Amino acid sequence: MSFFDKLTSVLFRPGSFWLRIQTERGIAPALLYFVGLLVFFLILYVGFGLLALSTASPEMMQDFTANAARMGFSTRNAVIAAGLLLACLFLLGTFVNSAVMHWMLRLFGGQGGFSDTYKAYVYGATPQLLFMAVPYIGLVSPIYMLYLQLTGMSVLHRVSVWRVLAAAICSMLLLFVLLFAPLLLLRMLGSAA
Repeated sequence: MSFFDKLTSVLFRPGSFWLRIQTERGIAPALLYFVGLLVFFLILYVGFGLLALSTASPEMMQDFTANAARMGFSTRNAVIAAGLLLACLFLLGTFVNSAVMHWMLRLFGGQGGFSDTYKAYVYGATPQLLFMAVPYIGLVSPIYMLYLQLTGMSVLHRVSVWRVLAAAICSMLLLFVLLFAPLLLLRMLGSAA
């Protein structure tokens, strides 16, 4: 399946898409697809970022330009650097979130492998990456992303959507604890000293 076929199928025919994607082996095709989406996201992010800055108030533009200069960037390069940083974080996030979600899915009876979790996570993220940078549309794209990811994991792991939802909630709680517990501990230790 080509990049464009995958993109349109996951967005407009997710039921048949998840059935067709079951035969895809490994994570390489999903990873390449995600990188393609990241390139598209970067173009949108930089374009809308520069457009927003060009229409921003003079004070906001002055603040942004001053902050960019402090970091050694021009305004345009600061927007590009922010987009590249986000893209790298998104790419890293696909592995971390998929790993934690896979572990939770196994606890909730999921029968698929890590590659199935990764495929559902990455292909399900399509609407978010396509529309995140688009004003207003980007606000509702996470809802469709969640729907696609839940249904994809349900099909690929052969468990109910409710089990996938329970695994997703536990996964989010675990990630929250793993990310914020060290910060809270450091803060408590700092205030005790």
